[in-house]
Amino acid sequence: MASCTPYLLDGALRILRDPYLLFPKLDGFDSIVIEEGATGLGFILSDGVMVAVDHAVQSSSPLPNNVCVLNSHLLITFSGRCPLLMDELFKALEKRCYDHECTTRIRASAAEVVPWVTKFLAECEDFKADRAASLGILVAGPALYKVDGKLKMHERPYFGTGSGSAARINLAVSPHYNMPVSEATELIKRSLCCSACHARENFGHVSVLYVGSDGYRQLVSKEYIGEVAKQPKPDFMELKVMRMLLAEDSEEKEYGDCVVEREG
Repeated sequence: MASCTPYLLDGALRILRDPYLLFPKLDGFDSIVIEEGATGLGFILSDGVMVAVDHAVQSSSPLPNNVCVLNSHLLITFSGRCPLLMDELFKALEKRCYDHECTTRIRASAAEVVPWVTKFLAECEDFKADRAASLGILVAGPALYKVDGKLKMHERPYFGTGSGSAARINLAVSPHYNMPVSEATELIKRSLCCSACHARENFGHVSVLYVGSDGYRQLVSKEYIGEVAKQPKPDFMELKVMRMLLAEDSEEKEYGDCVVEREG
């Protein structure tokens, strides 16, 4: 084991710099160009949900245009080359959530909204097969759901959409459930920036939002991805990846769609 340690350390550092090296195709993106669509990432914390997106900068709104807040405890993100479809979906969901709250006096939850998303897309004339491949929608609050281009609903502790499939490795190897919000913010921001820089998308900024028991908060607003990617990574990210790669047992640990073999 000792003779392998330098190589494992070097491999861990390379993965931290570019997680795409380890798992280039994850989360159902095997048959399409991975550069399709803006990046979206999300994962569950013990008391809330972290969500990050990359986007073009907009001066008129504090929120990215690919994020829609449906109520104080619920938001949705959109990845894919369908801006008109995105706008139509957001408007339809805003109205549906407003009507639901007026009628029931209860806020709509993510579990209730996901069927509305799939029904709207299935009935939408603008939802074409050639555009569906890059579609990825995250619905957060208080659970986390994903709707893919086949209109299938998934519920897991973490997701990547668009170019974010490559960055899921950072979420897979980090025991993020009990992280403080400050560390979780750094983890999801840097994971997204690694993926977005590799994909060379035209969405140059990252924003991070958190949905907790007190509602949603925007924790990072329109940071430039190129600058974030140049900053040194915090110790907690490096140590967690190294510990996993240097573990002395040979068990296989399953993370969502992928299996990471731990070195022995």
